[in-house]
Amino acid sequence: MKNAHRSVDLARSDMPRPKKQIQRFPRFRPSDKPLVCYTEKKIKWLWRGRIPFGTLTILDGDPGVGKTYVVADITARITTGRPMPFSKRPTEPGNVILLSAEDDTRSVLRPRLRLAGADLNRVRVPPVYRESDGEMLYDIPSCVDKLERMVRRQKAVLIVIDPLMSFLPENVNPNSDPQIRKALFPLAKMAERTGVATLLLRHPNKKLNLPALYRGSGSLGGIAGVVRSGLIVVEYPLDPELCVLAVTKANYYRKRKSLVFRLEPVTNETARVKWQEIMDVNADDLCSSQKRPIGRAMVFLKRTVTKPKVSSVELTRLAKKKGIAPRTLARARKKLHIKAEKKGFGEKGEWSVGPPKTSRAR
Repeated sequence: MKNAHRSVDLARSDMPRPKKQIQRFPRFRPSDKPLVCYTEKKIKWLWRGRIPFGTLTILDGDPGVGKTYVVADITARITTGRPMPFSKRPTEPGNVILLSAEDDTRSVLRPRLRLAGADLNRVRVPPVYRESDGEMLYDIPSCVDKLERMVRRQKAVLIVIDPLMSFLPENVNPNSDPQIRKALFPLAKMAERTGVATLLLRHPNKKLNLPALYRGSGSLGGIAGVVRSGLIVVEYPLDPELCVLAVTKANYYRKRKSLVFRLEPVTNETARVKWQEIMDVNADDLCSSQKRPIGRAMVFLKRTVTKPKVSSVELTRLAKKKGIAPRTLARARKKLHIKAEKKGFGEKGEWSVGPPKTSRAR
């Protein structure tokens, strides 16, 4: 009997013990993943308020207003570590990749970058056309993998595509929102993965009645919806020798003020950018001034009526010198809510106006 009890005990000791239940967190599908599982990421800037890292930025402008000169100035500051215009923050020198389908490397790009003060050892200008048959080597989006390898190999901080429409294949309709979004989405994801700032240059369309963001050629909603920042270069309506760089879109920052610059001739063939001042005029007003006299009058008032009080007689005299009629000036004053005040009594009293009132955001 004793042996029987011993055999039963041995059998019980050999029985497998139940495993402990380990508490596991559920595995979410990407579509079911709650927002708490994501970590916050701070926006980094190549040029604060204008060109962010890891996204697409569009730069519009008419031919001859200085888009490529602005790009040359930005490239020079990046490759040498100099601060951006009207900034005192120097940065570490970085590498830049320029994809240009219009300007020649030897006769145009190299002289402009050299005169702008760029470190040419940090600039890469790969050929975009095959020499044998002239075929485009960087069709978007099929070239995105090639661009990503180049960006990682060169450790580039900025890639410039000039102009965007030349790098789209024939099967992509530039006026189709779905096709443009589908073509630019891989490029945007590449910029997000590598952290490179991507600047796309674009020529304007002929629709002068549109806002500044939609003045560029191609799809209105497609390109404007994919890019996170937008810039435009226009001629200053009150002085044809000056140009203005204005912000048309700013998803990650408040809209910065416009910057006035002048193209300073260095040789008979090329020039360089000379930054002048900061101007509190938005891009829509600058673009509207190109098609309507009241737009020019509004830009004139925002530039002239900056002091607490300006004499109405002096204001009218300055407006006539700029070719602005008194009636147009009065309409612009009404639209900007600029009221005239009289100081004194009778004939000795003087009328003066103050700065335009800005509407508060609700």
